[in-house]
Amino acid sequence: MQQQRLLSLDGLRGLAALLVVIYHYFFRIDEIYGISSNHMDWSYLGEYGVHLFFIISGFVIFMSINKNTKSISFFISRFSRLYPTFFFAVIITFTLVYIFGLEGREVNLIDALLNLLMIHEYLRVPHVDGVYWTLTIEITFYFWCFLLILLNKIHYLKFVLFVFLSISIANEIIPNPYYEILNKLFFSNYVGFFLLGVLTFSLNENKSFIKNSMLITLVFIFLFLDHSFEEFIIFLVLYGLFLIGVYDSSKILRSRFLVFLGEISYSLYLIHQNIGYIIITKAHELGFSKISGILSAFIVSIILARLLYIFIELRLSKFIKISLNKKIKEIRG
Repeated sequence: MQQQRLLSLDGLRGLAALLVVIYHYFFRIDEIYGISSNHMDWSYLGEYGVHLFFIISGFVIFMSINKNTKSISFFISRFSRLYPTFFFAVIITFTLVYIFGLEGREVNLIDALLNLLMIHEYLRVPHVDGVYWTLTIEITFYFWCFLLILLNKIHYLKFVLFVFLSISIANEIIPNPYYEILNKLFFSNYVGFFLLGVLTFSLNENKSFIKNSMLITLVFIFLFLDHSFEEFIIFLVLYGLFLIGVYDSSKILRSRFLVFLGEISYSLYLIHQNIGYIIITKAHELGFSKISGILSAFIVSIILARLLYIFIELRLSKFIKISLNKKIKEIRG
């Protein structure tokens, strides 16, 4: 059952990644370059795949913290998971955009190198690829988790996230000169989704069912107050899909296609947007149909993501993690 549940979570990641790709290839590209998506007007909903990623992240990170609460282990785990793939994705994307060009998406070499810091958004440096904005959110969440682990206060994570959620509401209501910095430091627009994942993990572990159910309801009240009714309904649907994955209630999420996309979801997310835009816009300029350009972009992105997954995520990242852990043990004697 545990293995099936993990497959369902991979399927959820795959679904989230597919939603984001659909959003960029069918809707967002029309906004930027005027390449119509024909009868895919609903594809704007794909942007909410990011929110699903954040819910999954809250669940998985809290699950990993419950298994190992050492701050250095948490740092090594997150660094080895995110950075190697990100490093190569930046290089590949920057190189291809430089060679083929992509209006409004080019950055200079210095900015590209600063992107490799992964905290470049805090330095007001433009992204090599626009999707990197979500990594700023993820890293900020990891920073607060790391700090709480370091202080031996990780049991306060839910409380801290609720404080952040309250700040986000106040930040929207009360005009203040610190709006932008508060928004970034407390990832205001998205903290509720991480919190849903954290609370659901506690619920899934049969810890205080009534208490956690009430807290989840409270999060949705906050979301209702801070978003449109349409978005609130979308969030309810996303959370429903998330619960289906957590409790392994659907064979669809364990389908080979979604699990495959889930495995490569991080690499696919990093690599698909600008490279896909290059392919779609060039195909359009050459007179090919929109759908052929989109299919070509999707296939190329899948191939690149699979290569990154095999050679970087599975091999290099694992090597870095093992090496760093070994080094820490040597230092500690």
